[in-house]
Amino acid sequence: MRFFELVEKKSIGKVYIDMDGVIVDLYNYIGKELGVKDYNDITPEQWNEFYEKADAYDLFKNAPAFPSANKLIQLVKDIAGGYSILSKPLNFDREGSIKGKKEWLAKHIDVTPDKVIFEEDKAKYAVSNDMPNILIDDEGKHIGAWNSAGGVGIKYKADEDSLGNVFKQLKMAKTETKTNENFADGKKKGKSRPGRVKRAGASCNGSVTALRKRAKNASGEKAKMYHWCANMKSGRKKK
Repeated sequence: MRFFELVEKKSIGKVYIDMDGVIVDLYNYIGKELGVKDYNDITPEQWNEFYEKADAYDLFKNAPAFPSANKLIQLVKDIAGGYSILSKPLNFDREGSIKGKKEWLAKHIDVTPDKVIFEEDKAKYAVSNDMPNILIDDEGKHIGAWNSAGGVGIKYKADEDSLGNVFKQLKMAKTETKTNENFADGKKKGKSRPGRVKRAGASCNGSVTALRKRAKNASGEKAKMYHWCANMKSGRKKK
């Protein structure tokens, strides 16, 4: 019983939020600077010329926030209880971009993050204490690497539809984690998962370590079900 009461206080993994393209309207700002309507129309030659002349610190000093930036952060705070920034420094000026991003956060963000991390390899934060963490990011390559490492990635575009998707996925993650934790106390509250595990082509056979490894090599629903099985077994051991 004591284990259940302890984990009930934290029923969702850590939530990490990217900056560029998620809360910082960086690419549209660069597009305007280069005189193009849509940043997707920027040519490789224009990008190269921009990087040669750009000052990363000034770039973040002037880049605006998306109108949805603080809405997203407040939503995450309300559901998960907190959040951390996990942002990749700009390759052409690492130190300048880090300095600029720190000042940008202080200027534009209402809710202070628990941590601010600048890291090229985001996936190393995908799992902590055997619990999948969540990444909200606009780039598919980061989401894919995060999922492969055992985390839960949420692809995000700065608009109201994406805010709704984040809300749904965070609530789902919170509910699923609570269901796993209840199992450790011998109480099955919420939806039953065994049929879903089988439909996903997964199995709960094996050790916690083996199940985590299978999850890393799987994707989508199958990966989630392997993590669910691992959480079940972790809970049993801690009774």
